[in-house]
Amino acid sequence: MRTNKHLWKFLFSALLIYIILALPVVAIEKTYTTFFSKTSSFFLGSFFETGFARYLTNSDPLTVHVQVGNKANKTTENKVRVALTDVNTRIRGYLPTILFVALMLASPIPWKPKLLKVFFGYFLLTAFVLFKQWIHILFVIDQNPFLSLYTFNSFEKKVVEFGYTNIITTVGPSLLVAVLIWVLLIYRRKEMSLLLNPNKTTDKA
Repeated sequence: MRTNKHLWKFLFSALLIYIILALPVVAIEKTYTTFFSKTSSFFLGSFFETGFARYLTNSDPLTVHVQVGNKANKTTENKVRVALTDVNTRIRGYLPTILFVALMLASPIPWKPKLLKVFFGYFLLTAFVLFKQWIHILFVIDQNPFLSLYTFNSFEKKVVEFGYTNIITTVGPSLLVAVLIWVLLIYRRKEMSLLLNPNKTTDKA
């Protein structure tokens, strides 16, 4: 019964932190959007030798406008045609990130290892967000043959379309990954014991 009390306290704390972080604070949302734009530009700004992606922001704190093009494929006016797509950064990465942060901050473990795990988990979750963005780019390339960047065979096309439909267009998988990363980082006997019974003392062995 006491274990259930501690578990419910943890869940309530995590939910409260998540709700607070999920509030539409423009400054925070814009900061994450800028982080997403710059990180994506650094890691996914160029690909397939002549392919490129530009990540543009404007007054909308939740949207990054992405231009995908091929520098080797120019029009008669010597201009490069680009395919356009938008990314909602709140769904793409912000909500999963604050879910992970909420779970970690609510976990009754010492602050020093907690903060280290927050930073490491943030790194892992950002890597997953970039993986999602790469799938998005592949989908754009597949849907816009004029880019002439890559020709997908039937199997590759199915994989990209499956990834786009089941990973990109819904926030569910990202939330699941956030929870799995949290579990991975606290899944030790001592830390699980602290989660279920934070008042329990442990030996210094």
